[in-house]
Parts: sequence; C-alpha cells; structure tokens
Amino acid sequence: MKLLKQYNVKRIGSFIHVLYLTMPLFGLGAYTMSAITMYTVLLPYIQPLAPWFSAPVFIGVCFILCALLVFCFYKFVYPSYMTFQNRQEYNHNSLLRKDLEAIKKKLNIE
Repeated sequence: MKLLKQYNVKRIGSFIHVLYLTMPLFGLGAYTMSAITMYTVLLPYIQPLAPWFSAPVFIGVCFILCALLVFCFYKFVYPSYMTFQNRQEYNHNSLLRKDLEAIKKKLNIE
C-alpha cells in the first residue's frame, strides 16, 4: 500500500528518535509542578468536602491514574504503534529486509 512518497533525510531520524525517547524525562518536572499547582488551586474546594484528601493522597491518586493510563496505552495503543513501526521499517530499505532477502535467495525461497 503506497500512500505518499517518503524521503530518507540523513541524521534527522536519529535526532528525532533520541528526542522522542528523552522528552518524557524532561517533562517529568513540568508534570510534577502542574500536579502540585492543581492540588494547591483545588485545595480550598476539596478541603470542606474531603478533609482526608491530603497532598500524599493526591499524589497517590495521580500515580494510580498515570499507572492506569500507561497500562491502557500498553494494552491497546502499543501493539498498533509497533505494527506501524515494523511496516515502516520493513518497507523503507531496512537492513533486516535486505538480510531476509539474502537468506531467502540462498535457500531458494520465494
């Protein structure tokens, strides 16, 4: 299935890949500060209704919600992502594809 022509630009792929893998680590501080700010802003409204809802409970709830999000991503999104990535890698001059073609040629397999 050929949708759009793609071009192989040298070195930009490795930069984007490393950037993609490291951005969540850089964003961890921002996410933490956002959660603390959200807790501080919501505290006056939550305190009369749930006085037990302290900062550690809030952080625990945030952690559980994040863990559920990661689980759902792993269970439902990741398989589709890997299928797409494997298809892209196989179709675009992949070293693995070249090796497989060489092996098939040696074994006389079509």
